[in-house]
Amino acid sequence: MKSRNVYGVCLLALTGFLLPHSAQAACTVASFSGTFNYTLVGTVDGVPLTIKGTLIADGTGKLTDTNTITYAHPPVTNNSDAGTYQMNANCTGSLIFHYSSEIVHFDFVLVNGGTEFYLVCTDPNTVLSGTGTKGPVIPVCPPPV
Repeated sequence: MKSRNVYGVCLLALTGFLLPHSAQAACTVASFSGTFNYTLVGTVDGVPLTIKGTLIADGTGKLTDTNTITYAHPPVTNNSDAGTYQMNANCTGSLIFHYSSEIVHFDFVLVNGGTEFYLVCTDPNTVLSGTGTKGPVIPVCPPPV
């Protein structure tokens, strides 16, 4: 029950981001394109989780992703994942990430002319949200020695 309440709060927060940006031009799938550095924070089945990574949206609905996941054990680095996205005219959309053996669903909103996004996971038992900013790739961990 607690995760549903937190999910509801996150969804309200996400909705709050929609209102100030409603004057933004209509979005298409091509509006979400380029390299974005992102951070996701939350819990899965009550266990803390952090994901930091770089997402590349190709402007046609396909994603590639490289990330580091910290989930109740030492970080898992250099994960390479793929996914897809859909974009609505009001600059909201949905993402599906294929993390290793799991498929994870998100709702997101694109803001500031397509240079930032806010997202929240919509899967059960998962309270996960974050932000992404367009820019050059930022390494999420030092290279192995």
